[in-house]
Parts: sequence; C-alpha cells; structure tokens
Amino acid sequence: MPSFSFINTSYLLLMPLVLLPVIIHLISQKKRKIIDYPSLKFIRAAYMKKSRRMRINEILLLIIRTLIVAFIIFAFARLLMFTPDAAPAGGKYVLIIDNSYSTAYPAPGTQPDKYLDIIKSKALETVSAVKNDPKFIIYTPASPLKDSGLLGAAEAAEYIKKINYTYRIFSITDMISSAEKNEAYRDMTGVYIFSDFISSDRGEDAKLAAHIETDALLKQGPRFELVDCGPKNLMETRNNKNLSIVQARASEDRIIAGKPFQVSCKIKNHSILQTSSEVSLICDGVKLASAEFGAAAGEICDVNIAHTFMNSGNYSLKLSLAEDAVAFDNVYNLVLAPLSSLYVLIICDHEQSLREDYIYKYVSSALNPLSSISLKDGLIIQPMVVNLNNDPPLDFKNFDAVIISGVKNPPAALAQKLEKYLNDGGGVLFLPPEAAYIKNFSAAFSRLLPLDLSLSSPVSSPDEKSAFNLASINYDHPIFAIFKNKNSGDIERPKFYKIIACESKGKPDSGVSVIAGFERSIPALAEKKTGRGTAVIFSGYLDRTSSNISDSPLFVPFMHQIVYHIDKNRGGGSRAHTIGETIRETYNVNDRISGISCMLPDSSVERRLDIKTGPEGLYSEISDTFSPGFYTLFKKSDDKITQKKYAVNFDARESELESRDYEAISSVLNRHSLLKTAQGQNSVNSEKKTEVTPYLFMAILILMSLESLVTYFMKL
Repeated sequence: MPSFSFINTSYLLLMPLVLLPVIIHLISQKKRKIIDYPSLKFIRAAYMKKSRRMRINEILLLIIRTLIVAFIIFAFARLLMFTPDAAPAGGKYVLIIDNSYSTAYPAPGTQPDKYLDIIKSKALETVSAVKNDPKFIIYTPASPLKDSGLLGAAEAAEYIKKINYTYRIFSITDMISSAEKNEAYRDMTGVYIFSDFISSDRGEDAKLAAHIETDALLKQGPRFELVDCGPKNLMETRNNKNLSIVQARASEDRIIAGKPFQVSCKIKNHSILQTSSEVSLICDGVKLASAEFGAAAGEICDVNIAHTFMNSGNYSLKLSLAEDAVAFDNVYNLVLAPLSSLYVLIICDHEQSLREDYIYKYVSSALNPLSSISLKDGLIIQPMVVNLNNDPPLDFKNFDAVIISGVKNPPAALAQKLEKYLNDGGGVLFLPPEAAYIKNFSAAFSRLLPLDLSLSSPVSSPDEKSAFNLASINYDHPIFAIFKNKNSGDIERPKFYKIIACESKGKPDSGVSVIAGFERSIPALAEKKTGRGTAVIFSGYLDRTSSNISDSPLFVPFMHQIVYHIDKNRGGGSRAHTIGETIRETYNVNDRISGISCMLPDSSVERRLDIKTGPEGLYSEISDTFSPGFYTLFKKSDDKITQKKYAVNFDARESELESRDYEAISSVLNRHSLLKTAQGQNSVNSEKKTEVTPYLFMAILILMSLESLVTYFMKL
C-alpha cells in the first residue's frame, strides 16, 4: 500500500476552506412558495423531471469545486507518495551509527556482549542485504561534520568493522542535520539509524520535531528506518556495576604549596546494586593518594582525597576509579596550580623630592618579604612599585593584585585597563589621594569605586581624643576573620586623624558591601564586585601624620588580609571543560605574540592556532575538543614561550540509564510521515518516492474544464 507525506505541512491548516463551496451551495438554496395554477398542471411533470437533472448537476458541480480547493491546498503542501519498489541500481543509502560510549554497556544474555557490537552487526546485515550495487555514506558522532564518503558494500563493511567508541554525545537531530548538508541527500534511497536509544538528552524528541518543522529539505529527502539495538528493559542493564565521576574540584579557594588541601569529587552509582570502590589521585602515572567509598543504588556520593604539593607549578591530575562495566567514565581530569608567591603591583605618581612619608611606602613596607616573609599560610608576597611619573604601568595580568596608592591624576587608559583586569578576575585596592586631587581620583575611577568620593572631602580630628577608630566591623568577612579574637590585638584601637567622609554606592543589586566603618556611620572599608574580580577601597589615610595604624603590629596582617582577599589566583588552576566545549584564551596587544599553538591529548605534534580579534581583544580558541585529556596551549613571544594546560572531561550524560527515547523519536518521525518502519525492524525493502504536485495541477486543470462544461449544460 502506498503511503503519503507532505513537505509544507503548514498549508494543511487551510483545509477548512474545502467547506467553502458547500457553504456557498447551502446559502444559495432558497425555499420557494408553491402556487398551483390549473393551466400549468400539465407542465409540472416536465418541470420536476428537469429539476431532478438540475439537482444532479449542482451536486456534481459542488463535488468538482470542493476537489479543486482540496487539490490546490495539497499542491501547495507538496504531497509525496511512497510506494514499495525494488532496490534501484546504484542506490545511495545513509547509515547513521551510534558509537557513543553508552553503547559500551554489556548487553544481557547476548553474544556479542556490548551494544556497539550489536549495532555493528545489524549495520553489516543491512549492507549485505541491499542489492544492485548500492553505495553507502556513514555518519557517526565521532565525526559529525565529516562523513565516510560514498562507499561500496565491501568498503562500507570494512568501515563499519573499524568503528570504535567515541566520547561524543549521540544526537539524532545533529546526525540528520549533518547528513542533510550532503549535496546528494535529496536523491538518497533511504536513511538507517542504528542506536541503543539510551537517552542522554531528555529533550531530543522536541529538538528533532522543531528541526523537522523548520526544515523543508528534510521532507524532500528519503524516509527513515530506526533499528533499535538497545535494551528492552533498562533494569537489566542497570544490573551491571558502573560508577562515574560526575564532578571534581579543589576544596580550597586557593592551593598553597606546602599546605594540605583536598580534592572533592562527586561519584554516581548507575546500577541498582549497592557498591563500594576506590578513587585514586594520579599525577604523571604516579598514584599520589586514594580514598575508599560506598554508594547506594542510584546515589551520588561525595568523596574527598587529601594531598599536599610541596612546590608551586601546574599539575595535570587524574581522578581514577577501579574498572567496572563502562571504563570511559572512570577518569576525571583537572589542572591545579599551587602558589608559593603573590605578586602585587603598587601604582603611585608621587614626587619624591616633596616628602618622604607617602602612603605607598608604608604599604610596600608591610608587604615586603624582607620584613615579613609570609602571609599566614606560607605565601611569600612580592610587591613592586611603579611611579607613573617615571614609568608606564606594567601589564596587570602578570600580577595577582594591584594597589592604586593615592594617584593624583589618573590617566584614562589606567582606568580602562583596571576595569578589564577586574572583569578577568583581578583584585584592586584603592587608597585615596590628597584632598586637592580627590575629585580627579573619583572621576577617573567612578565605575570601579565602591564608595562615592565625588562630593567628599577629608575630615581631620582636632586632637588625639577626637580621632576616628574602626567600628561596625564585619568579623565574619575574610579580611577581619583573624581579628575576631582580640587577645592577639584589637583592630579597633588604631587611631585615624584624617579620613574621607563619603557614602556607599551600595544598592540591593549593585554588588557593593561595606565591611567596616568609622564612628558616625562613615564607611571605612568597602568592596564591589566587578566582573569576576573584586575592588576594595579604604577611606582612611595610612601615613604617620594621618594615623598611627602603620606603627601598630596589626598593620602588616591587615594589609596581608586585604591582598589575600582580592588576589585573582584564588582558583588554583584552570576550569575543567567538557568535550565539545570551546577552549578560549585571550591576550593583550602588549604581549607581542608571535604564535599560538596547541598540543592535543596523547599527541606530540603542535597544531598552530589563528590569533583572532574580538570585542574582548586578541584571542585564540580550539573548538574540536572531542577527546578527554589535557590540552596544552603554547604562547610564543619575542623572548619566551609560556604554556597553559586545560583539562577536558567526558560528558556524564552518556552514563545515565534513566530512560530510552526510541518510542518518542519514532512518534515524531511518524507524525511527520518520515518513518518508513514503525516497528523498529531492520527492513531493506526500498520504496519509490513520487512528488504528486505536478499531477495535482493537471487534475486541477481537468476539474476546472469539467466545471465549465457542467456550468454550460446547466445554462442550456
């Protein structure tokens, strides 16, 4: 029996217009009042005979006009007819083969024992069953944008035998979209989809439906056969022990060389059995530490592994599980970068000949490793002072924190560089200038400052008794947490003789918060989130004529705590990516880059990357991250080569055994008349596709001629 389909289904919404001729016919029927005249009674019999003939003609005319309207709608909807046919000579077929790693699950009670083996076996049966010198184009998720090319039956069989697992997610919609890009798609004889249909994306059926409804080309091509090679009952598959590492991260905001830290990971048990196992932390093939755990059926458990790195650097680490049913989700990659030093840039523009006690000197002295070797956790602080009157500002991305110390006339370029630095995750501490330059300072940094200095001026205390002290301190904030216990010193005791009476810019959604204040509700220390970074301002003056805090033993830890808080390297390494996610690295024009290259996992060959220009500046990217592992980017400049590693991991969705989408995909294709085999049988019977539109227009012309003929006879 032939089956039918439409290309432009939206025109079928006009089908109610078929009733228009019927409605017009009913309206035109008028009831006549009958008056009997004796002289006409012999004519009535002849009239009734003619009336019956007229009624037949009217019904015939109604049918003709209704068919004309229906055929016009079908013609615009582009009606297709599919009829069974022998395989044409040299017919072309598309084979879409699912080799995502969910097909690595053992198939219960079958030989071969993996779903991929069943898929390949069914695909080989199809290739051998098609006759008359067929040609095949094969698509897999491993290379969705690159097909196998046209292969003969023997070549296609060899190609299928060599197919192995891939880490990429299998999406039927993406596979079909890739096949459509082939120039010969409309002339294909059939499309076969071989899959286990274990759903990695709950919305795949909706995604496919939306694609079909917006893509007319798909309906002009061949119809689909779904070959279901997956489990009939998911519970049987879940009898296999399988654990996967869903997520992992360092538990500390910042990893410091010589200080213990923990790697926290989430591990999911996909089976219906309670299981126990061990997860190991590995670096360069050496097992550093491990932890045992147990997980109930379907449970996600948290596991922590403790370790200590004695040296700074970039470490490529792997979290590894013991072998189970699916090995592809047993390894999780991450890059950690322990720190041993913090590099702080102090920017000022003071005239050395005018005075000796500029604020930057006190700040630099507090951060100088010669006077205070470490910041509470063993981090050595390396401060560097740049005077804008003598030297241009250095590249901020080479520093962990920046301190703007009383800059009187900030150049516009400085504020722009600071804003970009903050958006990229940097930290900035603002210390105000002398009274005469506060307006300049406020105008230049107005977008970045947490406090409004535009209408403010310094307030001085007349004597020692009227000095200002810190008050309203948030001791739960990281900066003041170590001062909560006042036995080691009271941070509220130092006196300030000159401060700036300013107001907070804080609004509920502004990201501004006041951490500490002076008496009379004057903000003292406030912070503001800008992009991924933090800007902090202290409204008091730190030189000896304006306060005595620089003489206090608490000054050094106070400055250390601020720098520690705004340090941009608190991530401790690069963020882990998922396969298919683009890795992008941005650069500064001043880097003077001569080349960017990338080394892929398990490869010793560098691939050169293009340097592109975008809104954020120069950047390079690599988008084909299809294999888990470590991607190393090399930045080559005139005088050095630097490298940065990125960890890429599997997509955990392929490990899920929650549902199958065979029925949902079949329903979508069937609803759009694109499903050839509705029961999932592996059929190799070909079918002939005929577009009926030209024949419909011919039928419309014939019906219009017939309508004219009937109308003519009615007039007679």
